[in-house]
Amino acid sequence: MRCEFSRRPILPLTLGLWLSAPGPARGQPEPPAPEEVVVTVTATPLPESLVSASVTILDHDDIASSGAGDLAELLRNVPGVHVSRLGVRGIRSLITLRGGEENSMLVLVNGVPVNDLIDPAGGSVDLSRFSLENVSRIEIVRGPVSSLYGSEAMSGVIHIITEEPDLRDGTAREEVRVESSVSSQGSYRLGGSFRIARNPMGLSVAASHRRYGPHFVDDGSKLSTIHATAGISLGAHRRLHLQAATSDGESRGFPGNGGGPEFSILRELERQESRDLLWGGGLSSENPGGWVWTVGVDGFSRKLDSRTPPILDGSPPGPGTQPSIEGVADFTRFRLHGSARRQWGEHWTGNLLLEMRRESGKADYLIAEAVPSRFEKDRNTAAGAVEVVYMRGPASLVAGFRLDRPRGEEGQASPRLGLTVELPGRRHRLKGNWGQGFRLPSLHALAEPNAGNPDLAPERTTSLDLGWEALGCAGRCDLSLTWFRVRYRDLVDFDPGLFRLINRDEVLAQGVEVEARHQFSSGILVRGGATFQEVDVVGSDAVLRDRPRIRGTGSLIWSAAPELALRLDLTTVGRRFDFQVPVPDRDVVGGYTTLDLHARWRVAPGWEVVADVENLLNRKYHEFVGFPSPGLQWSAGFRFLTNP
Repeated sequence: MRCEFSRRPILPLTLGLWLSAPGPARGQPEPPAPEEVVVTVTATPLPESLVSASVTILDHDDIASSGAGDLAELLRNVPGVHVSRLGVRGIRSLITLRGGEENSMLVLVNGVPVNDLIDPAGGSVDLSRFSLENVSRIEIVRGPVSSLYGSEAMSGVIHIITEEPDLRDGTAREEVRVESSVSSQGSYRLGGSFRIARNPMGLSVAASHRRYGPHFVDDGSKLSTIHATAGISLGAHRRLHLQAATSDGESRGFPGNGGGPEFSILRELERQESRDLLWGGGLSSENPGGWVWTVGVDGFSRKLDSRTPPILDGSPPGPGTQPSIEGVADFTRFRLHGSARRQWGEHWTGNLLLEMRRESGKADYLIAEAVPSRFEKDRNTAAGAVEVVYMRGPASLVAGFRLDRPRGEEGQASPRLGLTVELPGRRHRLKGNWGQGFRLPSLHALAEPNAGNPDLAPERTTSLDLGWEALGCAGRCDLSLTWFRVRYRDLVDFDPGLFRLINRDEVLAQGVEVEARHQFSSGILVRGGATFQEVDVVGSDAVLRDRPRIRGTGSLIWSAAPELALRLDLTTVGRRFDFQVPVPDRDVVGGYTTLDLHARWRVAPGWEVVADVENLLNRKYHEFVGFPSPGLQWSAGFRFLTNP
């Protein structure tokens, strides 16, 4: 499982073009857009220009124009994010940020963490199980944010923010959305949402159902989701927030390291059935000139019933064969949390955060149809954080510190410093961000009776990134350049000699992220990004799986007419290291470039016809060894929106 890459360029980089929204009418100047407010990086919501961390914001227009059916599809075209899937839509998709593992990233839904710590993958999140109905915006933070969120936020955070009923001015509002599409290979998607606001209450409900596949044999997936949020105004300055969501999923596909449809020996599919439940409530109060505080309670649970077939290394089976694993697992997280914020003077803001969480899980697995693996594990953690923000004109300074103390264990400290300044003339901006993060060992890694290790130490990371931005070049172009260096320590790895998990690996990831945006006078807006990175295991010649040195993404949108919008998405990925049990000698996956087309045509007020073509050029490529792309795929459908 070791490989040496040459130092030659992996691919000539095609700088991706990412477009988030249609441009203005042809020949008209682009109106200044209101600046986005970022809520994920700091406890104090900040304008995007004052955020020192590397963050990407996808708003409702970005999501609607992308043609994506789930979160994994949407993020495939986001600069600085690497998403890979096991060949086809709807099957488990993996995501990495800046060389980290897929389980070193925190995923939030309206502030509620949804990482499953009893899963054998150690807390990673399958992004293909998140529908996009009712999603208002998504914030992607690259770099550790443990100073605010604690464990799991080691390489970054993905925050999904859903639509909320608008109660700001007491005006009655109603809105209904419905969409449906059918795709090649028998796939389809149905979804809808409903929002109503009647002061002092508002309600937003969304539901969806989708089916993907089959693609190769009997593989495919199904997912049904329901999400509801409610807001109640309790006077001029207080508000009650409530949310609840549930999803039921089912998937069948080739195991991730079993050789796929090309090299699998048994050709038996992995099966998973899951049910997720998320809920939460909070009370917020904002007193002008005084304290702004929030208290809340929330929870997340996941039940998983799965079977992974044996993965043979040959016929007859040899010592590299992996046994079958089947059984059920149940994970629950419960949190109590509160925050308080106050502004002192004109420029200073202070924040205090307190949190209590209980995480518990149990599993009942059978290995090789003979060896039991039953265990239960609980963990209680108390945490407190402070943050100070200084803002003056186009400059900001952020200092944060959080201490997490699991019961019976040592405390974990997470500091962070961030600085943003604009140079004279306000055409150039400099940013710097330093922070430390950590990830507690998953409950599975600590308690699994065969390979688990109760003495595992937390994984740690130290990150530094420095950025430069050029604003409004020639009035229509923005350019940014960010250098980053991340050191991961005490990474958990499996030792086959000891047959247990241990802390040993140290990984250094460093590179450059480039993003550019240009508005053409013809009404075409282009925006692109590319990541160049080196990821090395310190003191070893080992190579981490699925870490491309070069990745570029982007889009181009053209408002061809007031009723018609066209969008092209480009993705280019360099070659990666991989390991598949049946073919250990095939350890490199070639690079690839794909082009997707999305079209929206407004045929009547409130009605749109949509069409999407994935892999427009019908390119043949692999994301993992033995997992070929399904080739060109299409979908077509409609959207209906009241009060467009």
